[in-house]
Amino acid sequence: MKRLFQESLLAQVLAVSVTLTTVTVAGLTVVFLVGYSQEFDRQLRSRAENMAGFLADQCQFAMLVGDRQELERIAASTVADNRALFVEMTDEQSGAPVLLTAAGFPRSAVPHRPQTGPGWAAGHSFIEITKVVAPVATAHLAWEDRPPAQVRLGVLRLGLSTDRQRAANVRIIWTTAVVALAGLIAVVLVLSAQLRMLLRPLRALTDFTRKVAAGDLRTRAAIQRPDEVGRLTQSFNQMLEALSATTVSRDYVDAIIDSTAESVMVIDRKGRIRTVNQATLDLLGYEGLELAKAPLEKICAAGTELSGSGIEVAYLRANGSAIPMLLSAAPMRAQDSGFQGAVWVAQDMTVQKEVERRLRQAKEAAEAATAAKGEFLANMTHELRTPLNAILGYSQLLQEVCQERSIEGVAPDLAKIERAGSILLHTVNQVLDYSKAEAGKVEIHPERFDFRSVIQDVLAAVGPQAARNRNQVSVSDRAAAGEIYTDLTRFRQSLMNLVANACKFTENGEIAVDVAREGHAPADWIVLRVKDTGIGLSREQQGKLFQAFAQADASTTRKYGGSGLGLAISRHMCRMMGGDISVESESGKGSIFTMRIPAHFKTCAPVVPKVLKPGSEELCPNCC
Repeated sequence: MKRLFQESLLAQVLAVSVTLTTVTVAGLTVVFLVGYSQEFDRQLRSRAENMAGFLADQCQFAMLVGDRQELERIAASTVADNRALFVEMTDEQSGAPVLLTAAGFPRSAVPHRPQTGPGWAAGHSFIEITKVVAPVATAHLAWEDRPPAQVRLGVLRLGLSTDRQRAANVRIIWTTAVVALAGLIAVVLVLSAQLRMLLRPLRALTDFTRKVAAGDLRTRAAIQRPDEVGRLTQSFNQMLEALSATTVSRDYVDAIIDSTAESVMVIDRKGRIRTVNQATLDLLGYEGLELAKAPLEKICAAGTELSGSGIEVAYLRANGSAIPMLLSAAPMRAQDSGFQGAVWVAQDMTVQKEVERRLRQAKEAAEAATAAKGEFLANMTHELRTPLNAILGYSQLLQEVCQERSIEGVAPDLAKIERAGSILLHTVNQVLDYSKAEAGKVEIHPERFDFRSVIQDVLAAVGPQAARNRNQVSVSDRAAAGEIYTDLTRFRQSLMNLVANACKFTENGEIAVDVAREGHAPADWIVLRVKDTGIGLSREQQGKLFQAFAQADASTTRKYGGSGLGLAISRHMCRMMGGDISVESESGKGSIFTMRIPAHFKTCAPVVPKVLKPGSEELCPNCC
């Protein structure tokens, strides 16, 4: 009963309502009965007072004249009425009372002394009235100072029966109680029916919420009434529609997890597996609920504290073999309770690891082949330089002999041999430099020098080539200071290649060398721009300009010759010195090659190709 009262809103409301109604009806009934009893007693006493007054008036004359027979007659006529139980008249003159009682009421039941309240005797209830009998006062004369005093004639005692009135009073009380009880029962029944009608939609709403809690977001509650309960149901349906628009059911989420191709695991805060998808089971060789509530150590030695993406771990299959996995782990946190666990999404890396192994082997093989190629080129160029030097030496010696002996017709041919040998030696030297750079055997030896004198030497060296192509060479110096700290040989070689290329691919044009400093010491830069009005380069040609053994196109190679190594070697040397070479060009409108190197070489700088910008690096405190 107590549990029913605690769990049932109907029982609680009905109990409270019945209690309040019972207290109200009982209180009103008691108030009514008390008032009715008081009014009944008042009316009974008033009736007795009136009757006693009437008898007192009748017996005044008899007491005045001492007529005892008249008193007995009055008493007998009074006792004959079934309302009077006894009448006692006492005359003041004689002092002998006249007492008469009704039939069935013994004289012994008459009280000896007057009483103020109700009395009971011989199965009768009665009320006693005592009346002092006095004559009516006569009018006094005008000359008299005071009115005549009234004389007491006697005492009248009257006892009236209250049985009939009491019985009627009891009937009224019982009738009132029955009516009140019937009204209470009717109110309880009506209230119970109303409460049931009121709570019926609430029960339906409760069943509806159970369905929603079970994950059924498509159902809707029926609106049965237009009152507050109906509006509550309507509001609940609106809330459910909004929830359905922003929330998916658990079955839907489980379906998403199971359909994911990657391995998905949900781990609780104690390191136990709560949820796994089918891909995980297939990958590890488990079935059904074998991994449910199992410790994480069963399949992975890593702890739940992992967080982030791209984490390499190993999963253990059911047969004990390990699988390399690429893991992305994220912690689950609730707003109220904090850390709840973790979600692991992992991908099988077996194929990728095999591909990486093969790529590593291929890379090692390619590096070995490249090293072998570099070594072969270095050896071959070294072997080629020895006979070339001999050819150049003998051609120069023969030219001198011919001049001394005045042998004509042979000198031009010997000059051609010397020029061809010089060109071949230059090409061999470029191949040797490139092979050394590719093999990483080129070293930078920084020193302080005046770059203006280096520029003049370079322009003097390319003067004959510029003159052959009828080009004009100019220099614009905007640098504040002329000293820099870098590798003199690599600086001269890089600038020489840029100016020589400009002279080579320009005819009847202009070649301008612009020198400037950018930034502030000790982090300033030397910028040399070599601008020509030659054939220019298209965007496609610029893309392969700095590749080894590559030129603009086949026609350029046939017309201008060359090995295609000059720019590649120059850029490599500039990058080793911490700078870079860039180009701006348009086909038919000339080119601008910009060589940018730091004025103070940093020995700690990495010797790797990369594009640098002025001021993008901090100076090393150990060497700068």
